[in-house]
Amino acid sequence: MSLQRLEDYRSPAWTIREVAIEIELFDDCAMVKTRLQVQRLRAGEPLLLQGEGLQTLSVQVDEQAQDLPEPGATLLRLQPGAEQATVDIVVRINPWNNTALEGLYRSGPLVCTQCEPEGFRRITWFLDRPDVLARYTTTLRADAERFPVLLANGNCVRRQTLESGRHELVYVDPIPKPCYLFAMVAGDLAMIEDHWQTAQGRAVRLQIYAEAQDLPACTHAMQALKQAMAWDERHYGRCYDLDTYMIVAVSHFNMGAMENKGLNIFNTSCVLASPELSTDAGFDRVSSVIAHEYFHNWTGNRVTCRDWFQLCLKEGLTVYRDQQFSADLGSPAVQRIDDLVYLKTYQFSEDAGPLAHPVRPPTYHEINNFYTATVYEKGAEIIRMLHLLLGDSAYRAGMDLYFERHDGQAVTVEDLLRALGDANATDLLDFMPWYERAGTPVLRARLQRDADTHTLSLEQVLDTRPMPIRLAFLTASGEALPWHSQAPRRDDVLLLRQARVDVQVQCAQPVIPVILRGFSAPVLLDYPYSEAELVCIIEHESDGVSVWLAMQAYMTATLRRALASGRVQLSVSMTRLLQKILARAPQDPALAARLLTLPTLSALAEQVADYDPQALRRCHRQFEELVGRTLQRSWQEMLVHLNAAEPGWRALAVRALAYWSAGSAAAASADLLAAYEQATAMTPKLALLAALLQGGGVAAGQAVADFCRRYAAHPLVIDMAYAERVRAAPADPDAIAALLAEPGFDWAHPNRVRSVLMTWALQRMDILHQPDGRAYTMYLQALARIDRLNPQLAARLMGALAAVSSMSPVLRACARQHLARPELDRLSSEVQEMRANILTSLS
Repeated sequence: MSLQRLEDYRSPAWTIREVAIEIELFDDCAMVKTRLQVQRLRAGEPLLLQGEGLQTLSVQVDEQAQDLPEPGATLLRLQPGAEQATVDIVVRINPWNNTALEGLYRSGPLVCTQCEPEGFRRITWFLDRPDVLARYTTTLRADAERFPVLLANGNCVRRQTLESGRHELVYVDPIPKPCYLFAMVAGDLAMIEDHWQTAQGRAVRLQIYAEAQDLPACTHAMQALKQAMAWDERHYGRCYDLDTYMIVAVSHFNMGAMENKGLNIFNTSCVLASPELSTDAGFDRVSSVIAHEYFHNWTGNRVTCRDWFQLCLKEGLTVYRDQQFSADLGSPAVQRIDDLVYLKTYQFSEDAGPLAHPVRPPTYHEINNFYTATVYEKGAEIIRMLHLLLGDSAYRAGMDLYFERHDGQAVTVEDLLRALGDANATDLLDFMPWYERAGTPVLRARLQRDADTHTLSLEQVLDTRPMPIRLAFLTASGEALPWHSQAPRRDDVLLLRQARVDVQVQCAQPVIPVILRGFSAPVLLDYPYSEAELVCIIEHESDGVSVWLAMQAYMTATLRRALASGRVQLSVSMTRLLQKILARAPQDPALAARLLTLPTLSALAEQVADYDPQALRRCHRQFEELVGRTLQRSWQEMLVHLNAAEPGWRALAVRALAYWSAGSAAAASADLLAAYEQATAMTPKLALLAALLQGGGVAAGQAVADFCRRYAAHPLVIDMAYAERVRAAPADPDAIAALLAEPGFDWAHPNRVRSVLMTWALQRMDILHQPDGRAYTMYLQALARIDRLNPQLAARLMGALAAVSSMSPVLRACARQHLARPELDRLSSEVQEMRANILTSLS
């Protein structure tokens, strides 16, 4: 593993202006011919091209044959004698045996590409770095019967029939792009088409390709695409720039989707959606990911990254844009809460563990390992803070300047901050600590009273960064109070740019501060709220996100007491509060569903030192059962909404179902099975399956058998069932082993692997982290098997073990022993980087 350093960045000595690439598919290989028009940018240095796994047949520079690289070489060194040169390369590759899902590979009956971050070097020799932007002409040839559809970036300019039943299509992409955005797809695909006219008057063909049986489930994705195009024009002034925009759904894909210029390749899980086969959450995910990849056309493609250290420049900004889009489609408060669940469950945990890293890391061994919650989610939080600080019009002016100044360039985080600042005559480079420092900052708040003057002191602990803090103050009866401070503010936003600032409120009564309204900064808040104060916020605060944060804090305090005492209790105050939330549910049932949801086990684990995952899950489950029994009639009354037309009511009914079935245990199995058999939409059907699985017994077995038989032709649905079976499994590693041994489990399919192994590692830590170490042995054996096929996926599975660094000393010692086993030294470099970081934290 070679260490890459941000400080070592040098602009390329050569660049590539034009690329003509021909890819011809045969039964046992693909032939790739590439012509590169290269130009010298810095004298005295050779042209170094990267390649991996290529069988090189010929290399020419200005029609002069060059020595071929040694087999297994990863660098091709050339010495063009002129300032400009033409390089011709012919290689043979084998996409049929490429299980790493990088470069050109087989996905079921299709052949497709994945080039981000460094996959293009698996297709041909190239300057495989994001700051080399070129125009591409792509020629594809294949058997017309086997591969009737041939797609590539840009506009199709020629198609013709060849001899021997083959055909050829030529695509021209007129907009310079880095090679990581290159894409091609070949296969037997069906297509739906729609049209869009941009605000600039361009007519655009919108095409979504999928296997024929999946085509009816693509209509929601098409609608989401049109909504995203309209939204981006309206909110960012960005119009699409080619004549065609294509999406292709493939089943074997390591990520959710990829924003290849004009030809986006998606995991089927992020395209296909229908009421019979998808949950409401599945529909929302499709809308979000479709928008995310479309928004990349400007934040990532037209303006791209100078180097991979700047990954957050495109990903954090685009995540924020798709969060804005999703908030505008539905409830802003509910969307923000859903964002925070993910942030707190995954990013905060990452920040607190051995895999913590800055949003822009200064070094890396394997860039594949930095497609993380920190880069994406925390990166989005930084953009959100900048927007909140500037206000809507100033933020828009800054983004307009960013696009105007840097269109067609590969840039850095600093370039974005300068554009936002220059457009508003302010300096925003003091936000760089957010990008350069690992860990979640702590904001300590303390309230003091002197007669009628209440002073709230806000202090950053150990680490000073600019923070926009949204504030409110309430009386015990819920009256909102004015406040003032010497620090800069806009409306309810206080800008904390120094280590400490004081805020004052004049009131004869006690006051309750509401700090971080809307979760205005991604920090850990240290404030000693009493339970009475939390209840006041929940009952009276107008910001739904603050209400949710208070409810989570209240539930967490209850669960922590239960863990400490070994006795789970439901206070009268908590019972009354749950009843009030249910009574107010008609105002916003989706928000009520979120307020009634317990903190995740990961979020709870962050509040407990040296925790025992078995005790944590047991306490969590017992509390859910107690809430279910105590309010059983209320939950049962909500079940009539399981088949409601409005998603918010369905969400509330699903939450009620979880409580009701937990409280009723096996006694409810007959009613649950009957409801399961009658349900037709996937949202209630999967929720009922989950409830049956939690109860166990004969009814659960009948439901699983029926579900797997009914949806056998729909892999994404079976993936969901596998995940639910893991969540409900008994705390015995043999239960997971049984799932892995089933004929339906496919080790080469990333979605299926994630549905079992990633769910096991992240959501059933009680089964994985056991002191006898048997589960560790199973998990690491499974990881090694996957590593031979797909190192990128295996690295993510290794990273999921990082949570053990916060567990009990016994579990840490056991994990260290297993992770140090010498046979793991043979695993891929991607896995080794994760393993080394975790071992360091355990030593």
